[in-house]
Amino acid sequence: MKNIENQIREAFEKLAPNQFEALLSKSKTEKGKEIVMVENKRQKNTLVTGIMALAAALVLFVGGAFGTNLYRMNYRVATQVSLDVNPSIAIHMNQKEKVLEVVPLNEDGKKVIGTMDFKGSSLEVTVNALLGSMLRSGYLNEIANSILVSVEGQDTATNQTVQQHITKVLEEVLQQEAFAGSILSQTLQPDESLQSLASSHQMSVGKAKMVQEMVAGTDKYTFEDLSDLSIHELNLMQQTAATPLEKLQSSGTASEKAYIGEDAAKEIVLQNLSLTEEQISGYHIEYDWEKGTFVYEMEFFAQGVEYELDINAATGEILKLEKEGKLVEKQPEGNPVQQSPGFLPAEKTQPDNISQSTAVSDTVIGEDSARTIALQHAGLTENAVRKFKCQLDREHGRMVYEIEFEAAGYEYDYEIEAKDGFILKAEKELD
Repeated sequence: MKNIENQIREAFEKLAPNQFEALLSKSKTEKGKEIVMVENKRQKNTLVTGIMALAAALVLFVGGAFGTNLYRMNYRVATQVSLDVNPSIAIHMNQKEKVLEVVPLNEDGKKVIGTMDFKGSSLEVTVNALLGSMLRSGYLNEIANSILVSVEGQDTATNQTVQQHITKVLEEVLQQEAFAGSILSQTLQPDESLQSLASSHQMSVGKAKMVQEMVAGTDKYTFEDLSDLSIHELNLMQQTAATPLEKLQSSGTASEKAYIGEDAAKEIVLQNLSLTEEQISGYHIEYDWEKGTFVYEMEFFAQGVEYELDINAATGEILKLEKEGKLVEKQPEGNPVQQSPGFLPAEKTQPDNISQSTAVSDTVIGEDSARTIALQHAGLTENAVRKFKCQLDREHGRMVYEIEFEAAGYEYDYEIEAKDGFILKAEKELD
């Protein structure tokens, strides 16, 4: 009752300021008496007009609130879904999961969308059409079969529901293809700094988040190093990483058909080092990105020696070989090691013009001898190299020659034991 009285009080205050209390007092004084009402047309009209104005205001208020809510449900972006292969595309949806707009984030995204208009379409229809366009254009195939789905919005439960829905749609479409797809998916909360980073690199927020997490805590590469890679290449890297991304859900396996494959890389290395599968332990291999080239980064132990290698993932060329621990003698003449192009085995070796007695003397072999060892090992002549550097240094209690030079588009890096000419490290990388 008090609430009703307060509402009446507020209404009268607006219509006739300072008159409510007087009217209420008079009504109490005249209680029980017959009151003769004299019609006053002016007052009646004022009262009716006021009541109508009050009602109109109430309608406007309720209608405005309803209209605002209706606008939010139908026209405001509630969830953003991004699809990344190399094309990057953002799908803006309202609360009813109806598409408001599909936005290309790079040139490949524009090609995928073409002239298609998705406004008012369901998410399922839109994803089906975009995926079909990617397949027809060759962005998704048996060689590059990875796609990233990212769902961004304030409501976590909605994000997860949409994520599951899209993943199911993609799986159903890809099952009809001649190859198996690999689907990565994640949910995100709005982040202005991440949005700015994504915009500056012409990519989706989802891809920016994935790259950001891959470079976090490592000095091997920067955001810029990985930002131009396709989702398939990033998928291969994180799939074989020692610590894959925890928040990234994965379905299917990334195709290795563009590369020689992990098994082939392992076989090449074992053959070059004359080792068997049973002789190695602590084996680990993963994809890595080195100076614009995809490589297999391989580590293992064998016969008391720790090996680290980089193998070109496309050609099988061994670009780098390092070994620490017990030194392995050079292979006998009758059993030469079969070498792939560019292979640099770290082994004991002597140049043709240095005698055995010189190599094992108490003094160092000399810079000229170290130079000859390195060039002969690399299969190069004096005239073929440039920027040659040689420095005598002490490492792990022994004297070594550190040698660097360039030739035919490659950088060479050697460490040669100064006392007897052992090659402790031999690396060859693209310049």
